[in-house]
Amino acid sequence: MKQFYLLFILLPTFCFCQKKKNINLISEDSVINKWTRASINIETRLSYRKFLAPYEKQEFEGIISRDSLWKIEDSLKFIGRRTGTMIFLEDKGKHFLLTAKHVVIDTSSTRENASYRNYMLIENFTSYKFTNDPIVGDQFGNIYSFNHNFISFIIYDGDIRFRNFHFTDDSDDLAIVYLDSSIIGQQIIDGLYERGYRPIHISDIDTICKIKKNDEIYAIGYPQESIVANQNLPRAIFNWSSNLISLPVISKGKTIVSEDKKHTFEANIFTYFGNSGGPIVRNNKLIGIVSGFYLDTFNIYNTGRLLSGYIKYRPKFVKSSLLMSLYKDMQVRGMLLPGEERYKFNR
Repeated sequence: MKQFYLLFILLPTFCFCQKKKNINLISEDSVINKWTRASINIETRLSYRKFLAPYEKQEFEGIISRDSLWKIEDSLKFIGRRTGTMIFLEDKGKHFLLTAKHVVIDTSSTRENASYRNYMLIENFTSYKFTNDPIVGDQFGNIYSFNHNFISFIIYDGDIRFRNFHFTDDSDDLAIVYLDSSIIGQQIIDGLYERGYRPIHISDIDTICKIKKNDEIYAIGYPQESIVANQNLPRAIFNWSSNLISLPVISKGKTIVSEDKKHTFEANIFTYFGNSGGPIVRNNKLIGIVSGFYLDTFNIYNTGRLLSGYIKYRPKFVKSSLLMSLYKDMQVRGMLLPGEERYKFNR
């Protein structure tokens, strides 16, 4: 009888201990802190080669002057810009930027799959004051005393054997930029660390990415609402630096069930222009990259009212499991080898 009583006392304790193992000890603050420090805001500049080609032809034929052509090209520096989100990644000492393909591919170029003219870091409001000294210039935009620590870089898009970025087709919409392959890339890495950014690791990526309905997720990125300030930059600096200052926008939502064979999934969560390339996080792991959205138009046939239609917005995300295939393909192609070894590999 005593033994039975002892078992009766210990059984609830044993059950309680078992339940504690299933408690998620990862706090929301730690998840947000980790992924905001790995998500960077990038502004890109379009080449507008398709737009400029007719004017260049007119200049060549003497229809317009070279000064007129330069004025047209110069005006595009102020309007031909796009923003997006990239994810800072480190694996075995190598550093990368993960994003959506359309964040790095310039559709205004006359060349297929050409990268944008340059990529500029949009400073984070919380670190901006520690990384930039005042810029001094005259009323014409000439700089005569400055010490501006900005991050701006170009992605080499020439010979495909020596490119430092790799991407999927348009439908899967993923891209990986390898940073350690150049001196400029090393400077980008150092600049990101100095600003407080910290990379995620391969172990932070969900390589299976099985989507279940109503899983809690987070989206981290930089839509238009993330812009909190503008800098008044001299033109010479503006050509190579963003005048925007931002803070990441965090949204919380739930997944909608997705078929295993599909490369994309949907969720009830806020994302918008500028979120592209940013992470979708579940259980502190990357499960998707923001790619775009679907717009469905509906008509409500109600003769008693004039307002009879609406548009349904559905965000689209690419599964993180595809990133691993893209990453392995970079390794197979020798894209992560040091310069001389890569040259020999591709001869």
